[in-house]
Amino acid sequence: MKIIILALIVQVCRCSGLGSFQEKKVDEATMTMANYAVPLIQSEIDSNKFFTLKSVDKVHHQIVAGKNYKMELTLVETGCDEIAGQQGLACPPLDQPRTVHCKVVVYDVPYRSHREVTKKECGQPA
Repeated sequence: MKIIILALIVQVCRCSGLGSFQEKKVDEATMTMANYAVPLIQSEIDSNKFFTLKSVDKVHHQIVAGKNYKMELTLVETGCDEIAGQQGLACPPLDQPRTVHCKVVVYDVPYRSHREVTKKECGQPA
């Protein structure tokens, strides 16, 4: 009987996506995680300009002891330098900005007030 119950629990977890990445629509929580990541991934971009969020192109989430948000982001070049952008100053995109595509994972544990970028990778500005 215990084996049957355990097998049922495993199947329910598998179907609900616990432990594996599941595709997700971009929502308010996703935008919060993306905006959190932007200043922290500037070091991956080969430029002295600040790049701001243009779009979240794809997102998957994984439920663990918190939630992982695996996102593909498009960032756009602004007229601000990195320091001004990271200080939260309003940095509008340039008239003819370069863009850069980044892959990032943000780990969020709201009940512990813990959030961090655990993986970041960006291409070259184009």
